[in-house]
Amino acid sequence: MLTSDFIIGFPGETDEDFKLTIEAVEEFKYDSVNTAIYSKRPFTPASKFEDKMTYQEKSERTNILIKKIEEVSINFRQQYLNREMDVLIKGEDKKRRGFVSSRTKGHQIVIFKPKNPLNQEHLTRVYITKVLSYYMIGEES
Repeated sequence: MLTSDFIIGFPGETDEDFKLTIEAVEEFKYDSVNTAIYSKRPFTPASKFEDKMTYQEKSERTNILIKKIEEVSINFRQQYLNREMDVLIKGEDKKRRGFVSSRTKGHQIVIFKPKNPLNQEHLTRVYITKVLSYYMIGEES
């Protein structure tokens, strides 16, 4: 699993710099990224730089980057669709009642509804039925 952090709109960022960021996302195929819009912080070296980009421009670039990450991530996960995978159960899924969250050997997140109560840190096989930008959904085999 490959992740990264990006600060959008850092002083001096050009259109070419942003284009290269998008190209890097396509090339390295990040699974996920954390994005932050640059904002001036007092007493930091960057606070002395002139911030010429508007918040709206930074926000638009952030949305473009997030959409690109989601596209790349879904395309990467397509290889797992309709396949069985070994997963390690990490615990109950915090957002979906009755589901558990698990991880593949490659640290990909897989959510599924177990057939029987399963213990955390238990290995099981899951058939992947759907891929999304940040995780996959499956059925216990």
